[in-house]
Amino acid sequence: MEYFSQLYTCNKYLFEDIFSKEDTVFLVTNVYRFKQENIKNPQKINVYNRFIKKRDLKFHIRQETLPFLFEDEEADLYCTSQFSLKCLAEDIKYEPLIEAANHEDFPDLRPRIG
Repeated sequence: MEYFSQLYTCNKYLFEDIFSKEDTVFLVTNVYRFKQENIKNPQKINVYNRFIKKRDLKFHIRQETLPFLFEDEEADLYCTSQFSLKCLAEDIKYEPLIEAANHEDFPDLRPRIG
């Protein structure tokens, strides 16, 4: 856990050094999943809701459905949902976002993005 603590601290300081509060940033997230027609009970994807400060920004999130981005025998069953949001750095709850991004590949760790 010491590793994740150091990773979080480094990434937090990196974000703060790179961005000022007034900087415009783009959040972009790719979600890989079955195509809609292959899902019996589709679920809502709340990608950024926990990480944005202003509730009205959630209405500015753009979604684009793209072909599956990886070579795979069953690639035609999948698609890529790409979410993007243009906002100011001060509009992001960047500390929990960084922590969730650090945990993304480790299913037992929380918080996570997806």
